[in-house]
Amino acid sequence: KKWLIIISLVALEGVLWETIEFTGDKLKPIVLPSESSEYLLQSAQLGNSDTMGDLLTNLLGGIVIASIAIKKNKDK
Repeated sequence: KKWLIIISLVALEGVLWETIEFTGDKLKPIVLPSESSEYLLQSAQLGNSDTMGDLLTNLLGGIVIASIAIKKNKDK
């Protein structure tokens, strides 16, 4: 059951982070100076595929950490 808790916490952290990025973009987008006189708006949210890739990467990282934790506990 510990592996499920680890994976769940990592997934939750990923969702919270993506929510923070989304909220930040809506409240105040990042403004970068460009080579011209205009400014470029930079978004932390680069699209749905970026968000899904981030969440899947978080989930895979959680699975790896849970696997390591289980192996270390079995060795004790």
